[in-house]
Amino acid sequence: MTSITINTDLSDFIEEYNENNKDSFPLVQKSSMTTAAKHFTAIDQKTTSIIVPYGNESNGGKSIIADLGSNNIIDDLSYTLKRAQQYTINVFEHELNDLKNKNAIISHLDDAVLELRENWYSEEYGVEL
Repeated sequence: MTSITINTDLSDFIEEYNENNKDSFPLVQKSSMTTAAKHFTAIDQKTTSIIVPYGNESNGGKSIIADLGSNNIIDDLSYTLKRAQQYTINVFEHELNDLKNKNAIISHLDDAVLELRENWYSEEYGVEL
């Protein structure tokens, strides 16, 4: 049987255990998961999501973009944005700035949702920078 003890101050206990049992203590983890979690950071990617015109007009990114671009009130915005996730790419800040400078981005809902113009996306290669 293997037991795991998480504590950094067990040296006396382990020493006594080893003497009494004539065997080494099964397993001691001398690290703190809490400390590790405090110091752990995932790769911080400063990216922005953009909906791309991928898929067909009736059931794809193009359809979602058409819904966002229409003057009609979108009844269920959260549903539309959830549908948009599979037609969304992430670009780094310098790429976004480059696309904006080239007028390749269309903004919706006060810049909350960004769309890539159709001629800037290839289904074969992705974003054409």
